[in-house]
Amino acid sequence: TNYATISDYITLTVNPATLNLAISLTGTAQVGKSLYALTNDIPANAVQYLYFEWYRVDAEDADYRTGYKVASGSDYYTLTEGDGGKYIICRVISVDGSPYECEATCITDTAIEEQSLTFWQRLVNWFYRLISNITQIFGRSM
Repeated sequence: TNYATISDYITLTVNPATLNLAISLTGTAQVGKSLYALTNDIPANAVQYLYFEWYRVDAEDADYRTGYKVASGSDYYTLTEGDGGKYIICRVISVDGSPYECEATCITDTAIEEQSLTFWQRLVNWFYRLISNITQIFGRSM
């Protein structure tokens, strides 16, 4: 009961700590291959509070807000035929309610190399995107 009495008189505000987050992309910038977002040295417990968004844009100097969101939730993205000739931006933000606050973006150095995929490669890519979407819907809530 002491807590209830004290909380009537004192308001406690906790501000999230700001992370100095920097990200880089690794992987092969080719249709059918994957890109991975790497984060700089941040506290081990901070990784669970990061949320990844992937955008397709037309130019290397484009902003993610002008792009088309192609994936979210995962720290990697498998490039699809629609990405050929485009650039990919990864945006990393902190989730709501996180004890950390951050935002960072990174774009591919070159346009995504186009590749003609066989029917089976397209089917596998579709299946991976389906599983990724199901995981995002049921595996992680925002």
